[in-house]
Amino acid sequence: DREFQDVASLLLLEKLGRTEEALLTYERCLGLSANAVDAWNNRGAILRNQGRLPEAVESFSRAIALAPQHIFVLTNRATALWLLGRHDDAAADFRLLLQLDPQDPHAQGGLLAAACSLCDWDALETLKPRLEANNGALVPPLQMVFAFDDPRLLHDSAAHFLKEQLAMT
Repeated sequence: DREFQDVASLLLLEKLGRTEEALLTYERCLGLSANAVDAWNNRGAILRNQGRLPEAVESFSRAIALAPQHIFVLTNRATALWLLGRHDDAAADFRLLLQLDPQDPHAQGGLLAAACSLCDWDALETLKPRLEANNGALVPPLQMVFAFDDPRLLHDSAAHFLKEQLAMT
């Protein structure tokens, strides 16, 4: 299948560190089909990794305009918004993610980070039972300190987080 081969080639370019070439190829692809959600998302991911956050947010936003409930794109845009210091906007995306998938650990961690940055203690209190129920899955340990003071929970959360991070490398 030609389309699958093209996507595989783009991913291979990224893995080989040929990100500029992959970026240009995504842009050519989008010139042919501006409705390619995955191309907008992957383009945004490259831009985010290059530190080009405003451009990344724009790319993710174009993808969301085409697929408003696309979990991966929403996660990517929320993360880029948070990195830009746009914590209100990031929190809104993380809240939407939690509406779409209440158990999404990335959204829980992201909303915790945004709530802490905004001093939104109501959001933090609302989020605490979810975090406690899953030992803070995928939430950076230092963020958990802002919500909890239970040493056992903090230990378990840190152990789980590190195990997941090591598994991804």
